[in-house]
Amino acid sequence: INLNNNTPKLLVAAHYQPEATSFPEGGDYNNHIDIVLKLRSLGYKDIIYYKEHIASKLYTANIIGFTRVGMSRSKKYYEIFENLNCVFIDYNYPLSMNPEHNYWYLPVTITGTIAIERSLAGLHTIVAGEPWYKGLPGTIYINEIDLNDSINKWWRKIDQLVSPLPHRDF
Repeated sequence: INLNNNTPKLLVAAHYQPEATSFPEGGDYNNHIDIVLKLRSLGYKDIIYYKEHIASKLYTANIIGFTRVGMSRSKKYYEIFENLNCVFIDYNYPLSMNPEHNYWYLPVTITGTIAIERSLAGLHTIVAGEPWYKGLPGTIYINEIDLNDSINKWWRKIDQLVSPLPHRDF
């Protein structure tokens, strides 16, 4: 990742899939491939980064047992992303909301709570689904944007109109 690049990058913040909320709340965008295809149809040609939720590597958990997280992932699934000019980021790569570290990316999510967390920190997130929090300050609905191969640089900065609270690194 070229963190010195002043041009913000899109990052698909992939969450649990299959997940119960992806299908009813995802609406037209209930999977990550559809999100990337939509971003490409909006004119975005740059690399799209893709990061699985760290819990996606857990196939079992002490409390719930077999999680089924990541079960629909296959070699073909990842090849589709590669063919769409996506680059994978390691599970353990930290996505800090500290303004000194968050400047390089703008996340895109279906229904993930990353949008709520970022909103509380005064940051923006592109939302592709129909989550209950759609319209929350800082959320940018995917069907209401025009990328034309660039990202609004203001979307990656802390916005006091989104959250007037003092910044906290979540």
